[in-house]
Amino acid sequence: MREAGEYVEFAPGEVPKGDGPEVLTAGERTEDGGVRMYYFYPETHPEVLGKRQEMRDAAPLAVRRLLAMILDDE
Repeated sequence: MREAGEYVEFAPGEVPKGDGPEVLTAGERTEDGGVRMYYFYPETHPEVLGKRQEMRDAAPLAVRRLLAMILDDE
């Protein structure tokens, strides 16, 4: 995304803004002390949001499997 210029730069002291609950963001410090923000919108980056959903779905399954293993040992 950096090479493609798909980011918004904020000056030092300027507060980066989010863009809604369905938009993932990532940021990095710039050379001058500002922030470079990357925005992953559902319509342009569905694969990123798909991975996010996979991770959310995996957590309850992992907990159930762990509990089953613990209860099986007792």
